[in-house]
Amino acid sequence: MGIPLPRIYKPSGYAKDGSEYRPYIQLRLHHHHLHSNPDPLLVTQHEADSLIFGIALTTHEAYFGDKVRWLYEHANLINWGGSEDLEKQVRQYVNNA
Repeated sequence: MGIPLPRIYKPSGYAKDGSEYRPYIQLRLHHHHLHSNPDPLLVTQHEADSLIFGIALTTHEAYFGDKVRWLYEHANLINWGGSEDLEKQVRQYVNNA
């Protein structure tokens, strides 16, 4: 039995093609692959280097698909501090969908 590797939490919102999804970045969301297949993802919110909150277990399809819907469905678990305008937009999502 070897030494377990440290978990790698990738900052969310940065795509391989160089595009960015600012809400994930603004909320300091990260994701970690729990398995190599690649689901499920563990989504965390990083308040500081040592203050990390687990938000959800999810799939790639849900988290990287309709991102606003994902935020809407997990809105009560996210710390929106400093992002109240974004929270308002997300919470109105279903009314506009």
